[in-house]
Amino acid sequence: MYDGDGRRVKKIEAGPLTGTVTTTLYIGDYYETIPGFFERVTDTVIVTNTTWASGTHVIRGTLLVTNAATLRVQGAGVIFARQIIVGPGAAIAADGTGYCGDNFGIGCVVGASPYPGGPGQGYDDDEWAGGGGHGGVGGCSYESRTKLCGPPGYSGATYGDAQSPVTLGSSGGMAGLLKGGNGGGSLHLIADTIQVDGRISANGENGRHMGSLVSGGGAGGSVWVTTPVLTGTGTIVVRGGDTAVHLTPYLKCIYWWPGIGCLKWVLLYRINGSGAGGGGRVALYYAQGAFAASQVNVASGWGGLAGAGTPGTVYLSSTIVTPAWPAYHPTKHYYADGRRIAMRAADPAADTAPLYYLLSDAAGSTVVIADAQGNPVARSRYDPFGGVVATQVWYSDTWSDPTTLPLTYTDRLYRGNPLERALNLYYTLDWRYMGGSEFCRVAKGYLALRNRRGKVYPQWREPYDGGDQNQ
Repeated sequence: MYDGDGRRVKKIEAGPLTGTVTTTLYIGDYYETIPGFFERVTDTVIVTNTTWASGTHVIRGTLLVTNAATLRVQGAGVIFARQIIVGPGAAIAADGTGYCGDNFGIGCVVGASPYPGGPGQGYDDDEWAGGGGHGGVGGCSYESRTKLCGPPGYSGATYGDAQSPVTLGSSGGMAGLLKGGNGGGSLHLIADTIQVDGRISANGENGRHMGSLVSGGGAGGSVWVTTPVLTGTGTIVVRGGDTAVHLTPYLKCIYWWPGIGCLKWVLLYRINGSGAGGGGRVALYYAQGAFAASQVNVASGWGGLAGAGTPGTVYLSSTIVTPAWPAYHPTKHYYADGRRIAMRAADPAADTAPLYYLLSDAAGSTVVIADAQGNPVARSRYDPFGGVVATQVWYSDTWSDPTTLPLTYTDRLYRGNPLERALNLYYTLDWRYMGGSEFCRVAKGYLALRNRRGKVYPQWREPYDGGDQNQ
């Protein structure tokens, strides 16, 4: 069985009959309601390495990352949960998912690592590139102990907000065509309680080394935590990426005899390095708990002899302004054998997404709506043109105004088409009579049209004559 976005969900099994013919439906608890917005309606346990897309993730329960697993978030991720627990050895990480280190987008993560390399991108060079900046500046490339960047003495610049960090880390510079290290991504965690016994991180990637080329390290990203209670023995890390080092061999005379020349040579190495990435930004808003500032690491990456950047920023506050939880988004529908059979209905006031079954007639029109236990809750009647004649609360003897029920549950009524309530017209894909004897297929349109005088006229539908005609 598949949901409305074509994702496979769990199986259907026969269940007890209650009041009408129904089934017990077991469906997935994770789905994307609109692009970039993801909801999980039960507790979520991560026990193997898992990747979540960039966007907002709402868990109406506990998010537990355990069993030394890593939950990798691409780009910028916002996570709402009742409780977040990161177990020992486990991690929520956005390492290397910030700005991409390739100016041409090669090897960049689509939708997660924008390019080119960000506001604090390290400088490019034919051989030795600079490090990216964010919360701290990126380091310079160097030869031996001599920095090569000149004034102002650093590579990538700082940017972003220390108190509300949401910006991605910038990438290191490219060395020739050698990709620089990606910057770190961005994580914003909002929960009633957060326990970190593992790691939360948004580190920059290390610089790369190929032949004599060394590219710059990426800057650390952002971690923003908002919770009344923050505990745990783990760490929050937004380090910059390390420098890359190239060793150039050369001979040096250590024993010179006048008139004869060098009597003894030694092989030495000249160290050429790229710049390391600067540190990222961390903001922790919590009122209670035993999480210490010493558990936070915003250092620059390792800089070798002279390529280090500067640390990022850490902001701590006990004044908590918890963002409003996102309301449930428009209804999610589920399908089996091409027919809509169930949905989760929005109910922001109750902070739930209750499941309803949609029972239809032979034409696909919704005639009965049942709750998750199979109990009917509403039914509808239609005229031959698709109009909702009346609706009724189940077991009630009174038919009510058609604008009340079942539209409180679903707008998919006559033949399963969405009803536009403001216009009282259906949005559909069908044949439409366009004049003369020709029929034209349209991609999307309203089943009922207004004539030149503005009056809404009905149109015949299949199976009456195989197409829509003005009557």
